Amino acid sequence: MHKFCHEGGSAELKSLYEITPLDGILRRVGNKVDVTFSQGYEQPPQQRRRRRATTAASGVQAPAEPTTVQVDAAAAVTMDRAVRAAKQSDVAIVVAGLNHGWPFDTEGTDRKDMRLPYKQDELIRRVVEANPRTIVVLVSGGAVEMSEWVDRVPAIVQAWYPGLEGGNRAGIRPLRRRQSQRQTPVHVPQTTGRIPRPRAARLPRQGRRRTVRRGITRGYRWFDTKEIDPLFPFGHGLSYTKFGYSNLNLTEGGSSQSVVLMVNADIANIGNRAGAEVVQVYVEPQHPRLPRPAKELKAFAKLASSPARSKRCRSR
Repeated sequence: MHKFCHEGGSAELKSLYEITPLDGILRRVGNKVDVTFSQGYEQPPQQRRRRRATTAASGVQAPAEPTTVQVDAAAAVTMDRAVRAAKQSDVAIVVAGLNHGWPFDTEGTDRKDMRLPYKQDELIRRVVEANPRTIVVLVSGGAVEMSEWVDRVPAIVQAWYPGLEGGNRAGIRPLRRRQSQRQTPVHVPQTTGRIPRPRAARLPRQGRRRTVRRGITRGYRWFDTKEIDPLFPFGHGLSYTKFGYSNLNLTEGGSSQSVVLMVNADIANIGNRAGAEVVQVYVEPQHPRLPRPAKELKAFAKLASSPARSKRCRSR
């Protein structure tokens, strides 16, 4: 599997080791079940140029790059092999995402779109068609477009870049019996075309410097203010159990100079499994004198609870 800690521009790391998702799965269940690994895609030649150039600069003769026809043929064989492996398995786990190579999660350039490279969308579609019991683990530094397969895949894990020990988390998280509650720190757009592109107010140049003012409606605030529905909203996260909210009320504290509002609620685990809930408190301006976002996150709290248990949450 592809490793990340040997590249990344000025943030390049020369780590002693790296636990990949495959390593994590083998450590978790390798002695209990048969684990079959099959590579699902091929990296195009243009994505290898930097590494080849580095090899040539070090005095080692770089091998000739394969032609586009050769790469396409190899990619088709690789994907077909992965689909056959998924079809013959009880459960399929597809580890997909981006890397630190150009033009993805690297420095000096922006991503042209949010799509997965190397025909990974096609790979996921074909794998889930071959085996409906498919889990997709996404490794990336930001959101990716999932519109082609999100409704077909029963489980999606956003692992981000999990670090040296990441395979022990990203690899085994789909296999965990206990809940590890996480929330998305960003809005995930439905498609690239629905990414907010507000017009930034630019001031005149001062030599080689120019100041850009973007305002306060950024990130999830832009989506909510412009009433753009995301694929997954900011703060989204699924649970193995269910929680109910009751007895919501506000209490006022502080002083005459600074009023503090306390938000109180009872959070009950109404499911049959232990779990955790992240309570999020948003505020909505009423007739603001200046432009404000539709709503903003002002407080949050995470509570863990056993089945049929209730806890009191207080946030301010």
